Amino acid sequence: MMKPSSAKYTVATSLVVISILATLTAHADTSTLSGSGIYGDMSGINGTLRFDVSAFESAEKGKSNKTKSSGAYIYGTNYVSGACWFGYTLTNTIDFSAKTPGRFTQQVIASGSSIMNWSDICGHNPPFTEEVTFNMILNAVADVDAPNWGTTHQEYGDIKVNVHYNESYVPADIGDGSNITSPRFGTVIPDFGSLGKSKEHVVDITQQH
Repeated sequence: MMKPSSAKYTVATSLVVISILATLTAHADTSTLSGSGIYGDMSGINGTLRFDVSAFESAEKGKSNKTKSSGAYIYGTNYVSGACWFGYTLTNTIDFSAKTPGRFTQQVIASGSSIMNWSDICGHNPPFTEEVTFNMILNAVADVDAPNWGTTHQEYGDIKVNVHYNESYVPADIGDGSNITSPRFGTVIPDFGSLGKSKEHVVDITQQH
């Protein structure tokens, strides 16, 4: 028969081994997008579904990739009965154009698609990916820009989102044809928009697995 002290030692040792194995098998994925130059923002809600899109004239995806092209990042949330979905995607392969006849940008037009990662942060459903598309048409409604800078940190379950930005902006009207579409959840017609110029806009998204 095993002595009580030996049994306690065996249980304690097993717990330590389990803890070490969990640490070794856990890992984090980090996605980064750095945007600058002319940009546009839009967001909207359709029922429980919300999307936010930021599109940049110049963007670098990843910390080691110095190739610049137009890019965007998209957030999505859909809190429904039995699920708390949070989705994100970062891409540097979008179409982007702007009209800047003077000091201020008058219009931003951008479109593209990207594979979005959706996670149920309530933990009830397995994650999935899908191709989300967007069309952005923004028209400035002011000719006096406002400064906007700072750092934000948000957590959605095991996903951490850090954003650092230094930019100026003006409010914008949403042009006909603007939308963000998820094949699974539906389409959002944005009702808020702004455009401007960004000195720096860095998005870091870390997801623990």
